[in-house]
Amino acid sequence: MLPGHFHPQTRRHRIRLTVYALFLCSVLLGTICTQMHLTSDEAAEQNRICRSVLAHMNEENDALRQAISDRDTASVRHHADTLCGYASLFDTLRSRGTDAPLLDALADTALFYSALSDAAAQDSGKLRGDGLPFWERAVDTVSSHMASIALSLSDRMNPATPTETETEAAALLSAFSASFRPETIRITVDKPTKFLFEREPIISLAQARQILRGVIGNTVSFLGNTVTDDAHGCYIFSCQNGYAEISRCGGHLLSYAFYPRGNVNEHSILLNDRDLSELAAAFLKKAGLPSSDLSVLADRHGIRIFASRTTDNRTVTVGVRMHDGAVVSLQAESYYIRMD
Repeated sequence: MLPGHFHPQTRRHRIRLTVYALFLCSVLLGTICTQMHLTSDEAAEQNRICRSVLAHMNEENDALRQAISDRDTASVRHHADTLCGYASLFDTLRSRGTDAPLLDALADTALFYSALSDAAAQDSGKLRGDGLPFWERAVDTVSSHMASIALSLSDRMNPATPTETETEAAALLSAFSASFRPETIRITVDKPTKFLFEREPIISLAQARQILRGVIGNTVSFLGNTVTDDAHGCYIFSCQNGYAEISRCGGHLLSYAFYPRGNVNEHSILLNDRDLSELAAAFLKKAGLPSSDLSVLADRHGIRIFASRTTDNRTVTVGVRMHDGAVVSLQAESYYIRMD
């Protein structure tokens, strides 16, 4: 064989390898294209389902708001429970993998509708008088965010890529719905605790309420249930979504949690870090807690939790809702515990 010449069998072998490689590449390319097409089709189908469910939910929201205006608690419960059912459909879609933040926000609306249904079931005046405008505004807020999401779904250039409008509306909807999340907000103390204020004068229940009003303002009117906890040495003011503990001796605010649902609308934005820390510091001062350092402990469900180091090296925590600056929690009992 002359130098530089290939044996015919070697040449045929290389040709076969080249053809086989090209065939594999074409199969791989076809598989990728098919998968992309299937993914796009799946995203488009999911968008279609979401738009359909949202259209039904917005119709129910209109009927729900009318029922609230009519003070028809039975109808309010019916529409709210129906909307809870629709919200559960987004949990099913969420398992299919795409648009997780959007589907999370839509599924979380069940928290809001469940709270509204419970309020109607109690029929304790929450849908009447001062409570009526709040629920009307709340339904308007949820409905507005849903409408924005539904319209933006139709405007997507890529079925699998959310628009900026969707993302913003989903974030606002999620923050609003999360504020209705039911939580266990009081932990029972198993053993007796000694406090610094034990020798201070005992105040009456009426005096405790007046002290509480000076700290949290008109929110105190919601905390209508009252209990005297002799074992813990405090008065407890509570309602369905909040409580406050005031020491019987001296009238000190030991702990507080309440999730106000007013003053929230579709134009709400997150406050900046400085505003939130100033609100937390002002609340601690109003509660009579000397604070020297304030640091961010965590951000949970749209609430920023601050840890404050007091002047005698104790730690208390205060929670501020990030989209409207409402102080929603305080844990200060540790500040008053005797160390001996």
